[in-house]
Amino acid sequence: MRIKNLAPNYLDNKIIDQIEIKLRAANHDNIGNPMVFETCELVREELAAINDEVVDKFNGIIRAKEQ
Repeated sequence: MRIKNLAPNYLDNKIIDQIEIKLRAANHDNIGNPMVFETCELVREELAAINDEVVDKFNGIIRAKEQ
């Protein structure tokens, strides 16, 4: 799986690499079990965390431009 960072101003590529590592480890731990739900939950949690970070940084930029 490859993920391309289209928002380098808001996200660090290291974060994307860490998520990929977490996904691989979780899938490896769940071999033999139904892992679709575990994988989806992990992706949802990581996306929510990234979204919060991006929104915070974006709001900071908007505030800086307004001042």
